Amino acid sequence: MSDTTQNDPLKQDCWDKRFFSFGTAKIFENRIHSLGWKRRLITFLGLATPLTVGAFVGAYSADSQILKFIVMPLAGAVAILQALLSLWSLVAAWDAQYAYAVASVKNNNRLSSDFDELAKASQEKRNKEMDRLRFEYSRQDAEDLAQEITTKEKRFGQRSALFQFRSKCPACGLVPPSMTPTECDSCGNY
Repeated sequence: MSDTTQNDPLKQDCWDKRFFSFGTAKIFENRIHSLGWKRRLITFLGLATPLTVGAFVGAYSADSQILKFIVMPLAGAVAILQALLSLWSLVAAWDAQYAYAVASVKNNNRLSSDFDELAKASQEKRNKEMDRLRFEYSRQDAEDLAQEITTKEKRFGQRSALFQFRSKCPACGLVPPSMTPTECDSCGNY
């Protein structure tokens, strides 16, 4: 921390909020990736099964023994799996979680960028803009925390921000050289 940062608590607050907004954006980027492939799998299975059966019937015949004893039982098993996955995605609200994650990434990246710019701006501008940005940050932070962020996700977000901004971990004292998890309970173990 430089002397100018120590003498300017608003600037330090900007750097801190930039750091945490960036880490939170990375947490929700991971959720987008995880939920995205699950949603694509359900869509694929929902279309692949009937198309496969229809293509088989069109290519061979509806009276084929292979259709009756192999394709239809497999298609039935896949259809049951797809129905159960679809039900779980509705119960777990994957679509709503995905939409929230996309919005959170957008908002947190903007906040991180805004705090970065404000930290580099004049003292006068910081004094003028800080309350507005703090309010936006607090609102976004409260909404993000309501999304049940896990301890592992917090450690991932911490490491992402430490890696991005080349900062030392407060627990292990190291600047992460990569995103490879370590045994540190602050910036690893995710």
